[in-house]
Amino acid sequence: MNRSDIEEGLKLVPAHLQSGLRDYFLDRVKPGDFLAAVLENDFAGAVLRADPLSYQSLKQIARFLHNDVPPRSHGSREAVAAWLEGEPS
Repeated sequence: MNRSDIEEGLKLVPAHLQSGLRDYFLDRVKPGDFLAAVLENDFAGAVLRADPLSYQSLKQIARFLHNDVPPRSHGSREAVAAWLEGEPS
């Protein structure tokens, strides 16, 4: 999975979340609370932090994560911490 895969997949995600996801996956920048919860696979945390549009888009965000980004970059708190530290995907 490369930059073009990520950029293409981001088209499925609401515009207000695209920069946070782009920064996370391409530059390894820590995301905001909602995206962090999503990336860490914290369903309750994500739902409680979501604005209405983000809440309605959880399926599209999950599809993006499943199809367009490195699998080791998300899925648990540990995976997110490792990604942010720059461990190889």
